Amino acid sequence: TLSPTGQIGWNGTPVSDAQLAGALTAIASMGEQPEVHFRPDANARYERVDEVLGIAARSGAKHFGFAGNEQYRAEF
Repeated sequence: TLSPTGQIGWNGTPVSDAQLAGALTAIASMGEQPEVHFRPDANARYERVDEVLGIAARSGAKHFGFAGNEQYRAEF
């Protein structure tokens, strides 16, 4: 998750950027990688979302996607 204040959460626990990178790198090293879901809050700053996406891209995790997009359906 990503809170409106920019705090990353991993399975309900707050984590730093470095901790997120470590967790995603560990997932990338798995033979069969699980899908990692990213759920940014609607009020999270775009720049922070972009930073988290950059961490994910550099980690090598192959199955990283957004979850909860249906909450934005009425916005567009």
